[in-house]
This record gives sequence, C-alpha cells and structure tokens, in this order.
Amino acid sequence: MTAATVVEAQVAFVQSTVVTVAGEQFGEIDVQGWGTPDPMVSLQIGPVLCRIGQPHLTVPHVAGVWRGAAVVAQRLPKALPARVIGRPSLEQLVTGVVLKLSAQPGTYARLVPPRKPAGWPVLEIRVGPVTWLLLDQAAWNTTTSIWLKALDIVKPEN
Repeated sequence: MTAATVVEAQVAFVQSTVVTVAGEQFGEIDVQGWGTPDPMVSLQIGPVLCRIGQPHLTVPHVAGVWRGAAVVAQRLPKALPARVIGRPSLEQLVTGVVLKLSAQPGTYARLVPPRKPAGWPVLEIRVGPVTWLLLDQAAWNTTTSIWLKALDIVKPEN
C-alpha cells in the first residue's frame, strides 16, 4: 500500500457542531441550477454555509421551525452587550461550517433556562447536525429573516 492510497482511504467528518450566535448576523443567499432537476440553494448565516439540495422541501421545513420559535424567542434579551458576550477563545471560534441539507433534516427548537441565577435563557434550534444557540432576539431576528428570504425564493409561484 502506498502513502497515496492511505491518504485516499482516510475520512474526516463532523457529526454535529454547535454555533453560538449573538447580535445581528450577516446573511447571503445564492441559487444555482433553478429550473433544473437538481437546484441548489446556499445560505450563508454568519460563519455557517448551508448548501441545500431539494430546497422546495428543505427550506420550508427549516424556515417553519425558525418561525415557530417566535414565541420563545421573545423571552430572550433584545440584544446582549458586547462585554457580556465576551471574546471567544481560539477553541470556541468557528471559522466556517458547511452544512449539506436535503429533504427534511431533523429539527427542533426549545428554550434552555439560564444556567446561572443571573444568566439568560438560550434559544436552541437544531437543524440536521448543527445546533444553533441563539443568545438574543437580534440573533433570532436576523437568522430567521435569512431563512424566510430563502423561503420566498423557493416557494412555487401560484
């Protein structure tokens, strides 16, 4: 067995990851191959790039979970001050996650009570292998807005 063969046989993957989000998030939507059998929608939300196959099934499902969390998102603070969020350590800093979604990935949303008496609740939204921890309403508003814009793009014309 040569060294090249060994390298080809190795595999690395992430089964799950956690993205902590506070404040307004940058977002971008890209659509490729629309009108073909294999359209692809890409959503960039902060450091996460979601590449979505079967967007007509996936995007409405995920957008529905995000929108459905509106009631519990109201229990989050409007925005956390920068001093509370702090600067993440190098180990915590997410430089990028590419998430491939198709059909209806496992999703849920729940409010996690504060861990400390003076702490804040956290909105936890799971989409496939990524768990989003939303710390404030600003984060929820901007991430939800991106999913709803994607929904407007992929929903069929009546």
